Amino acid sequence: MPSSRVLFDTNVLIRASSPGDPRRIDAIAAIRKLQMGGATLCICAQNMQEYRQVATRSQEANGLGMTSADVALATNDFERAYELVPDTAAVYHVWRRIVENVGAIGRANYDARIVAMAEANAIDSVLTYEAAAFQRYGTVSGVTILDPSAL
Repeated sequence: MPSSRVLFDTNVLIRASSPGDPRRIDAIAAIRKLQMGGATLCICAQNMQEYRQVATRSQEANGLGMTSADVALATNDFERAYELVPDTAAVYHVWRRIVENVGAIGRANYDARIVAMAEANAIDSVLTYEAAAFQRYGTVSGVTILDPSAL
């Protein structure tokens, strides 16, 4: 039986790298549990863009307050530790099917795109702290939605 592949939602990466976040321990524990279970953990370009956006924002503006250089180092670490999956035309077509099927509006389109990225790259699951919101996309796509707190 091949091992599973799991795509991160950006919120897991942010929480795992934020020392003051109360969910940091859960995020790290979930990542370790998946790794120990043989899962291949994946990231995508959207993760890295969203991570940079939050990480370089000031703490007063609900960011991590990191410098550009520090985020570059963190990004290098993510790229070494996790499989970077390609963003292809297939992702667009899967995303469009998902959002039109569920009637996604506003920011929810970003979440649906993470699930589309997983489906288009034959990834079994998405690990997210917003599992309830993602569930409808998983139902449409067949991608399993995992909550780090529940692993």
